[in-house]
Amino acid sequence: MVGKRLRWPVGVLMAAILLEWTWHLLGFWAWGLPDPWPPVYWAQGIVAQVVDEGGQPLKDAVVTANWEIQRPAEGHSLRQIAVMETVTDEAGRFAFPSWGPRLHWPITGVLAPSGPQLLLFKKGYAPVRLVNDPFHPAYGPSRESDWNGGMIKLAAFRGDLRDYAKLLELLDSDLEFAFLPGSCDWKDIPRMLVAVSTETQQLRERQVPTHLYNLHSLEDRARQVDTTRCGSMNEMLGRYAP
Repeated sequence: MVGKRLRWPVGVLMAAILLEWTWHLLGFWAWGLPDPWPPVYWAQGIVAQVVDEGGQPLKDAVVTANWEIQRPAEGHSLRQIAVMETVTDEAGRFAFPSWGPRLHWPITGVLAPSGPQLLLFKKGYAPVRLVNDPFHPAYGPSRESDWNGGMIKLAAFRGDLRDYAKLLELLDSDLEFAFLPGSCDWKDIPRMLVAVSTETQQLRERQVPTHLYNLHSLEDRARQVDTTRCGSMNEMLGRYAP
């Protein structure tokens, strides 16, 4: 019984490897396509530790990870092949499981070579965005984060509220991946959305000017979400609200 269950994923993996190398040997690179351009992707797990500037572990930092399919020549976002979220434990550690293999029709785009993108946020600290080294892009079917096994430092925020608002604006733009047309990916990062929305609302209450788009407030954003297909944003995120 177990052997039968393994036949499909093993068969898919073998077919993907064969197609990948056939693609390579036939020289499709001459068409301007990444070499190789696989029809299936998978990713290694990610385990890391989040600490402050003094090296002390930071608990309850929110961490998201997303692997994006992009249009090859333009780098234009098409969709996410995987989106995950977690929080750090007492030791400041977080972990994302491996995933895949996941099928992907090659002509519709490729996995971003700098992926995965990691976003980290904790109240009182400057948000952090991490991606793989762009000077060493990987085009193969398997991906691993440069930050796997590493230590990530968050710096305590020092500045006025206007500076803090600008940092949130940058994080807001980085979260755009979860709101692509036709996507319900926002459902996979509820803690991040609630945490940043709460900070945004507090800035509003203090009359600090912001130019945020995605995270005006949970109520504002909920009006822009397709509730027919994705369900109620207010209802789901309300479970994570403080």
